[in-house]
Amino acid sequence: MLGDKDAHGFLAALEPTLNEVVITRPSSPRAMDPGILGAIAVDVFGDDRVTVEADLPAAVDRALAIAEASDAYGGVGVLITGSVVLVGDAKRLLA
Repeated sequence: MLGDKDAHGFLAALEPTLNEVVITRPSSPRAMDPGILGAIAVDVFGDDRVTVEADLPAAVDRALAIAEASDAYGGVGVLITGSVVLVGDAKRLLA
């Protein structure tokens, strides 16, 4: 998430839909520090539903591990969102 965005509002809108969140940083110099964003996420989701990873590859790996460990409906999906920068970074990573 970029630093000038409403992180709390964004996460609060997602909270009813997401089981867990994995927080990381996009490549933009305007990105919010993952520790700060993680603290906001804990405020919204609770400590047991938030993981903070320092970089995108680790965050994707963690999110996939969480999804694959789910017994619900034969597994769950992974949503990568937050900023267009992060989504672009993820697209390049997964290409």
